[in-house]
Order: sequence, then structure tokens, then C-alpha cells
Amino acid sequence: MSFFERWLTLWVALCIVAGVILGQQLHGPVQALGRMELAQVNIPVGLLIWVMIIPMLVRVDFGALHRVREHVRGIGVTLAVNWLVKPFSMALLGWIFIRHLFAPWLPAAQSDSYIAGLILLAAERLAQLNPGALLSNTSRGPQTDEPALAEALKEGRLAGAGLDVLSVEPQVDGSPLQQAPNCFITPHIACATRAARERLLSTVVANIKACVAGKTKNVVV
Repeated sequence: MSFFERWLTLWVALCIVAGVILGQQLHGPVQALGRMELAQVNIPVGLLIWVMIIPMLVRVDFGALHRVREHVRGIGVTLAVNWLVKPFSMALLGWIFIRHLFAPWLPAAQSDSYIAGLILLAAERLAQLNPGALLSNTSRGPQTDEPALAEALKEGRLAGAGLDVLSVEPQVDGSPLQQAPNCFITPHIACATRAARERLLSTVVANIKACVAGKTKNVVV
């Protein structure tokens, strides 16, 4: 991870402070920028978003596009997660926090803009990990952004990953993690250790004894 990436949170905070100061000191030019719209879309903001997106497009391996048909399922899952699951989940968070919890402290006319920003600019958690970190997930597959994890492994920002769960099981062909270096995947067997099985059997025996004695325990409703 580069120096800039490591301190990304600081740079964002400094940019916010600089933007507020410029907005207060250069009120006229800032308002002029705000009025530069086309079809109700602010042109300067649109250009800045494209500046963010173009570097990602440059890294696309266009020579491998002819192999898309070989990985239709994996690409479909990735597209569904990135364009169906994530936007709606972030919209839900925006509705909870911006529309309700923080609504008294935010300008009502700008609430839609805040929600849009939350959806478009949600921070990637993996970018906050230290270089050389190891990631382990034995809970639930969707807890991990698999395309982002694969990218972080390929770029060397993470030393490795150990996964016992995936967003789609069994793993589909074309999953971005299949070709990711230092990525170790087990078939959802983290609970199959001897200690876990012994505890499971002990709990079953204890439940049977308690039931026979008329003292129920570990009741799941």
C-alpha cells in the first residue's frame, strides 16, 4: 500500500476541511460552480466522478474480454452483488441514519444528496487494513467483498486470505477468488474440528439427560 493509500482517511478529511474553507471564502465562485448543471446533474461533480472511475477502467485487461463466456456465472454473481445487493444495502443504511437518526442535524433539502453519496462513495473496508495483513472469514460469506479481496491479493496489499465460507457455495466457476494468489479456501468445515464435535456431542448428551429429568435446557424457539 502506497503512502497516499495508507493515509487516505487523513487526505479525505483535509479535503473536506479545505472545501469548507474555500466555500466560505470564495462564496461567489463556489455558487457559480454549483449552477453549472446539465439535465439537473452538476457538471464539475460529474467530471470528478469520472476522474475517479477512469483509473479503474485503465486497469481492465481488455485482451481477456473474449473469455467472458467461460466465466458467465462468476461474473453474474459479481455483478449482482455490486449492482443489486450493495446499492440497496447502502440505501437502507442511508434511510436509517440520514432520514431518521441524523435528520434533525442535516438540511432536509440535501438529504437525497447525502444518501446518493453514501451509495456511491461507501468506503472499502479492505483498504483500511495494514499492508501484509491476513484476512480470515469463518462466519458468513457475504461478510467479505470477494471481488475487492481478490484485487487486494493480486496487488499484494494483503499477504493472504483464509476462507471457510463464500458468498455462493459451492464455489462457481469464474469466481474472482479462483485465481487470487495466497487465497486458501476450505469447504465450510471450520466446525468439523475434534474439539467442536466433542462439544456438540456433549451438548446433545446433556440435553437428553435434562429432558429425561424434566429439566429442559438449550431450548431454541
